[in-house]
Amino acid sequence: GIRLGREAEEFLNGVTAGLKRMRRMVHSLHNLSRLESQQIGFARVDLNHIVETAKDRLELSDGRRLVFSTELLPVINGSEELLSQVMQNLFENVCKYTKGDDVILRVCYAHEPEQLAHLISVEDEGIGIPPEAHERVFEPFQRLHHHTEIEGAGIGLSLCRRIARLHGGTLKIDEEYTLGTRMILQLPAN
Repeated sequence: GIRLGREAEEFLNGVTAGLKRMRRMVHSLHNLSRLESQQIGFARVDLNHIVETAKDRLELSDGRRLVFSTELLPVINGSEELLSQVMQNLFENVCKYTKGDDVILRVCYAHEPEQLAHLISVEDEGIGIPPEAHERVFEPFQRLHHHTEIEGAGIGLSLCRRIARLHGGTLKIDEEYTLGTRMILQLPAN
């Protein structure tokens, strides 16, 4: 076979990594555009099942340990596929942006009767998001870290917020939380 020099090998590795990022981005963009056009069928969805499935799909490398807790969540009207995507994405972000051996991931629940809303929050004790970036992270392709530091296409949170809005809800960052990041998914209680 052909033997490549070190420079050529590094170049090819860079190209391969770039193509992987591009594939992820195209896939994410496809998901975003599908959301715009598709009629979404809502049904009764058990959020406990969605959270458990998202947790089971997490892959932790380097012997890191998941320290997971969740509260009892409601059954709501929604799209199981899309809400699963939201939880999967939020959970993967927790793993990505936690630097220690223990990945702490908490799912908390509150009901707001006056707003007729369910509040599901996903909390971590990771590196956090600076306050000035709290809105920027929800814009497509806005990343706080270079892809060499932390992988990703910079579209996940934008997708999650759109899915929340399709459900008549919102997704935002809790400004008061200082241990890491707390994402609050607000969904209508109907």
